[in-house]
Amino acid sequence: MNKISNVAIIQWQNELMKIKDNRGQTYSLTYFRTIHAQLSSIFESCVQILQLEKLMLQDMLELWESR
Repeated sequence: MNKISNVAIIQWQNELMKIKDNRGQTYSLTYFRTIHAQLSSIFESCVQILQLEKLMLQDMLELWESR
């Protein structure tokens, strides 16, 4: 987990935003919020368990929320 960078998160987010179903629809905003909640939970757990840098986590989550 400590090898995941802000750049990797942004690239992953951009890829998710590009995915379309057979009708040309992208994921819904609700789906993105669900992903954000789960990702936040995972990183928060890692901070507690693995002692990851809190600032790195906050930067990544702020980037996600700004999208």
